[in-house]
Amino acid sequence: MSNQEYDLNENGIIIKNRELSYEVNEEMKVLRTNIQFSGPDTKVIVMTSCIGGEGKSTTSMNLAIALADLNKKVVLIDADLRKSVMATNVKGGSHRKGLVHFLAGQASITEVLLPTNVKGLNVILAGNVIPPNPAELLSNPLLEMTLKVMRDNYDYIIIDAPPLGMVVDAAILARVADGAAIVMQSGEIKYRYAQSVKEQLESSGCKILGVVLNKVDYKKQGRYYGKYYGKYYGKYYGHYYGHEEGKHSDSSRNSQSAVNENKTKKAGAKPAPSSQTATSKPDVKSKIVNK
Repeated sequence: MSNQEYDLNENGIIIKNRELSYEVNEEMKVLRTNIQFSGPDTKVIVMTSCIGGEGKSTTSMNLAIALADLNKKVVLIDADLRKSVMATNVKGGSHRKGLVHFLAGQASITEVLLPTNVKGLNVILAGNVIPPNPAELLSNPLLEMTLKVMRDNYDYIIIDAPPLGMVVDAAILARVADGAAIVMQSGEIKYRYAQSVKEQLESSGCKILGVVLNKVDYKKQGRYYGKYYGKYYGKYYGHYYGHEEGKHSDSSRNSQSAVNENKTKKAGAKPAPSSQTATSKPDVKSKIVNK
């Protein structure tokens, strides 16, 4: 991602730690392309997961930035009103009013819709309070009306929803969205559990875009590609790609995702290379950071 930045006014917020490894950057572009090919009417997208800690919020933010890098107008909405972590990824976010204040009638949309240091990307944080009735707030007709207005003014609205395997909030949000994707940690989620979450989304009437397979260990699953690309590309672009033949770069444990039309894959199975993408929050040794 180019991660283009520009000067902010006093109301803007700064997204921290936006540098991604080359491999993760390329995989995020694949995810972005898959989202674009979901259709021109797929503008409001809910991102959920089975449980906490699967990298859902990181994936949501990286996807929003990737779309903004194409000069798209994007809004990232933190709708995890119960246990939000997105505010920790922005400077000063923990003290801001957010979605909970807007839906409760305590703030206007102009107060909570904040510009960022990524051009074209605006963010609505969850807010600095935890409401006693998050499901009821998300069911407020005001949210649906606001999303309708945003559809006319933005190219994409990415909604970071709570894990659907734990609370019903994501299903409520899916009812007013154009599509939904499930972020799933590789090798951690049982097939029946994933299938149950998928069925909950289907019951909402929302189109399921697919699964984002996250936290894939490239040491176990990327040997073939490491040798192939190392041999044919490393000779000429070894320094640029960051690895030589038979060696991987420092991104040994990134995230990998697949957006497959209306299909939930069993976690831990090796996905097809042509339909995968990855996302990761950069950190020491490029390891993914849990949500």
